[in-house]
Amino acid sequence: MNKITILFKPLLCLLLLFPLWASAQNGTIKGFVYDKKTGEPLIYSSVLVADSKIGVQTDVNGYFSLSLPSGTYTLITVALGYDSSTTTVNVLPDAIIPKKIYVSSKEKELTTFVVSGRKTEKTTRINTGVTKITPVEMKTTQRRRRT
Repeated sequence: MNKITILFKPLLCLLLLFPLWASAQNGTIKGFVYDKKTGEPLIYSSVLVADSKIGVQTDVNGYFSLSLPSGTYTLITVALGYDSSTTTVNVLPDAIIPKKIYVSSKEKELTTFVVSGRKTEKTTRINTGVTKITPVEMKTTQRRRRT
């Protein structure tokens, strides 16, 4: 029993420390996405890692944070009404890489168009009916009700 304990203790320590060692190989990209013209932060824009399914969305301050294994990555920034932007980032183990990304607004001139309208009068027709009753018919109707 003692030999089994001696064999499993190092193995257990190795298994417990492996996640710490594996996470130490990651670096973090933290930054902001801004409008190139105004310098305002772009809220809820997407920052994606090219050729992968990894991506994040900026918050109300234009801030984003991505944790990636060490290596070189291409970030694609996409926002509604803006041109997409690509940025290359080299991620080192245990490093925090600050990044400011500026995105240009997409301007497109529309062709001229004419807006027209017209008012139509709504006509309503009220149909009324006329029924003629003679005095004799009235007396007959009254007698029938009484009986």
